[in-house]
Amino acid sequence: MYEDSDQGFTRVSSWHTRFGPGPAASRRLVGNLLSGQPDKATLAQLGVTELVTNAYRHGLGLTDEEIRTMDTFPEDVVLRLAGIRRGRSSYYLRIEVYDPNPTPPDWARSLDDGSALNGRGLALIRKELSRYGAISTKDGKCVVAEYELDYPAAS
Repeated sequence: MYEDSDQGFTRVSSWHTRFGPGPAASRRLVGNLLSGQPDKATLAQLGVTELVTNAYRHGLGLTDEEIRTMDTFPEDVVLRLAGIRRGRSSYYLRIEVYDPNPTPPDWARSLDDGSALNGRGLALIRKELSRYGAISTKDGKCVVAEYELDYPAAS
C-alpha cells in the first residue's frame, strides 16, 4: 500500500499505465478492473471513453474520424488507473488522462445547451463522479476523475 498524502488517498491496487491507449482498449481495461461491479464498470467505462477521446480530440487535435479509424494511437496521451481508498472504507477508481494541451476541460458546461451539437460528454459523466478536475503539468495537463466503488478494484 502506498500513501500519497499530497493527494489525500491511499492506493490499494497497482497503477495501470497505458501509453497511447485507444478508447476501446481503455474501456476493456476498466471493465477488467471492475469485473465484479458491473454497474460501476459501465459508468466508469463511459467516463474513461470520454476522457481518452477528449485527450486525442482536444489535446492532440485529432478528428473523430481519425480517432475512430486509428490502429495505433500516439503515445502523447497517457492513461493511469488505480483503485484508491479515502478514509477508512470509501473506495474509488481513479482515472488520470494526460495530454500535451495545457487548456483545462470545461467541466461546467450544461446539458441544457440546446444549440450545441456536441460537447456534453463531460456534463454527462460529471453527474456520476465523486471527484473530478484537471491538474497542470510541465508537459500539459492531467484530467482526473474518480468513481466511487462498492469495494476495492481488482489489482
